[in-house]
Amino acid sequence: KWGHCKSVFKEPDLEKKYRPAPLSPLAKNLNGSKDLLLPDEFSQVRSLAASSDGSLLFVLSEPSNTDKGLIDEPVIYVLNMSANGAVVKSFGSNVFMEPHSIHVDDWNRLWITDVALHQVFRLNPSDGSVELVVGHEGIPGNDASHFTQPSDVVVSLPDAGSGPEVFVSDGYEKGRVVVLNYEGLYIREWEVNSSGNSQFQVPHSIEVDSFGRVYVAHRENGRTKIFYKNGTYIDQWQGNFDLSSNLEDSNTLSALAYSFRLDLMFSLEGSKIVIRDVGIGRNWNVVTSWNVASKGSPQDLAIGRKAETISNIYVSELNGILSQYVLE
Repeated sequence: KWGHCKSVFKEPDLEKKYRPAPLSPLAKNLNGSKDLLLPDEFSQVRSLAASSDGSLLFVLSEPSNTDKGLIDEPVIYVLNMSANGAVVKSFGSNVFMEPHSIHVDDWNRLWITDVALHQVFRLNPSDGSVELVVGHEGIPGNDASHFTQPSDVVVSLPDAGSGPEVFVSDGYEKGRVVVLNYEGLYIREWEVNSSGNSQFQVPHSIEVDSFGRVYVAHRENGRTKIFYKNGTYIDQWQGNFDLSSNLEDSNTLSALAYSFRLDLMFSLEGSKIVIRDVGIGRNWNVVTSWNVASKGSPQDLAIGRKAETISNIYVSELNGILSQYVLE
């Protein structure tokens, strides 16, 4: 039931030699697997986030919502990965209409975007309570108090003299990054579609590294752009796609996940998981990559952002399949 990616990882030698082997999902919950005790009613797994050490996995589900009102059942499930993925709690009913992404910050708060409500939420995972809502419910816009289908959110660590900042990829309309303080107050923004040497579509995922750089993955164009936190453009990379793949969306770049401990960026590039070295001066070089064991549409991936080693990588698919991969 385990998929393995064999590797040899030596620090500080960054010329890592990985030997990826064929991988297979740990669990396919829609097929009745008992490896992960996920609810049978999962119709789509929209997004994933892991606690800093990787021991908890937060699954953002989007049950069938035919009436287009607030979803009247839980949409967030907390899995204890030390107990074979047992669901320890669920919450989020009557809050969201079309939840799209989930992020866990360093203060163990959950941030969720909703593309139908045009809002960003902060929740306390201990009881599921909503602590903060940014944006106007159901009203899109491109000014300092509105979003238009925000696709993702990430929270940076505090800088010297300033607190953490919240970066929102306001992705399906204007294509901008909106920066807020931790209490949701607007600070600044920049347009990602006008930066660099290419026009982009749908900023779909956003990450920030320990050096103050912001990464924005553009799904349909298959590229990731890198900025300083003030919006200054730095560089971009083209996705490392497997053009022979028969998977749906095999040439889209849908998700990013950063390891603070290792300065590695994990990217879901079509049918492949790609690991890049994003340390200073490393030029986003590919360390290793492999095809996901999937016949569906991989949507998101998650790692323990501050885990001492990255041994588990979690991937979700729109068809409700949740997979776990192992690096040894």
